[in-house]
Amino acid sequence: MASFSFWLLIIFLIIILRRIN
Repeated sequence: MASFSFWLLIIFLIIILRRIN
């Protein structure tokens, strides 16, 4: 379950980075 939230965090960060750029 910990890895699931970990991947969610990574996807969330990627989305934010793409919106900034």
